[in-house]
Amino acid sequence: MGAALALVTAYLLGSVPFAYLVARARGVNIFAVGTGNPGAANVFRMVSKPLGVLVFLLDMGKGLGAVGLGRAWGLGEGWLIALGAMAILGHGYSCFLGFRGGTGLATAIGAGIGISPLPGVLALLSAVGVALPLLRSTGHAAGLGIGLFLLLSLLLGRGWFTTLGPVVLFALVLAQSRLAPRLARR
Repeated sequence: MGAALALVTAYLLGSVPFAYLVARARGVNIFAVGTGNPGAANVFRMVSKPLGVLVFLLDMGKGLGAVGLGRAWGLGEGWLIALGAMAILGHGYSCFLGFRGGTGLATAIGAGIGISPLPGVLALLSAVGVALPLLRSTGHAAGLGIGLFLLLSLLLGRGWFTTLGPVVLFALVLAQSRLAPRLARR
């Protein structure tokens, strides 16, 4: 019963539409501007840079919070990955937005940090501090960040779950970003 409740809670946590709420507070319909994606990058570009950073941190907190909930309830590593996945799915298919949402990249980053903190934080700092300014693409920076995460996890001798779990979450984000536009066209 506890694991099922944790999964539902993680989905609901992921469903909180911070980008939509922050943009709406500024009088902007985030679905109608830029990419139409209710995520941190669209808020960053179309509303304001500081608010985009705030949304990124809040969305990251959803993934981190979902995994933290699992840790607090004493759930195993497999459950932590499942909770991160539920937060990402909540972000992408928010019950508060008519099952619309963003890709969940920031939420996946937060979940990855929750699952494997040291490699996660080091990869995030490298991606945001080095790759993003050079590449000017969140997607490319994220790709380099996950590659660095894998390398660091292997070098630090992390277990398979804590190494591959975050990679699976990023694969979910990639799949969701490819699937969501197709579903929206129907």
